[in-house]
Amino acid sequence: MKKRNAFTLAEVLITLGIIGVVAAMTLPLLIQNYQKLVLKNQYKKMYSQFFSAVKLAQAKNEAPIHCYYWSYSVSGAVCVEYNEYGNCKKWTMPDGSPVPNDYNGAFEDCTKFYDNFFGNVLKVSKYCPKNALANGCITENYRGIDKVKTEKDPNVDEDPSQMFSDSKIKNSCPAWLLTDGTLVMLYAIAGRPIFLFDINGHKRPNKWGYDLFTFELKGSLNDGITKLVPVNYYYEEGGFSSSDMLFNAFSK
Repeated sequence: MKKRNAFTLAEVLITLGIIGVVAAMTLPLLIQNYQKLVLKNQYKKMYSQFFSAVKLAQAKNEAPIHCYYWSYSVSGAVCVEYNEYGNCKKWTMPDGSPVPNDYNGAFEDCTKFYDNFFGNVLKVSKYCPKNALANGCITENYRGIDKVKTEKDPNVDEDPSQMFSDSKIKNSCPAWLLTDGTLVMLYAIAGRPIFLFDINGHKRPNKWGYDLFTFELKGSLNDGITKLVPVNYYYEEGGFSSSDMLFNAFSK
């Protein structure tokens, strides 16, 4: 009889144990990298589609749409009054005169632009002019910047009136759910075009710098809206700024 070589049961169990340990060490990293790739692709898709829709809306208008911040940086205004959190609540020009309405940009077409843009250009499945949480445009999984910072450090006293605070995103910011699942929220002070995007809608993680990013429209009097620019407002630990995510999404 020929002698046959084979693994013993102990050797098989040891091998399987080693494979299990290696899988346990590498699988979470593979899953994390896959999730980052998915979010990066969703970010790229969101950015491209939204800005293409903006350009289409302006082309259909056959004239510049004045709903943007200036494409150049603006400085000179002086803060003359701060709130209890140390944030400015009143600005004036250096000579004490009021800040002009067009100091930061041109916003006179914003209301008309939003009314036409959301619905006629972008496909909207649900619109919440306010009370986004109560009306179902967002869920309890969403947290404003002030709440995120306070959860990280309970000793931090955050300003609840700041842009995209917990109260504002749940009660006052207009929100649109698009038919592809993307969530768009608007910072609704004087209709100014600062947007919050959740690139995968209600799906988790609903975290700043992961699937929540902020942008603003920029432009000029002659050309109207020319750019959709990332606003590096805030990102949670392990996430990316909106600018970094944009670079990652479109880099080879």
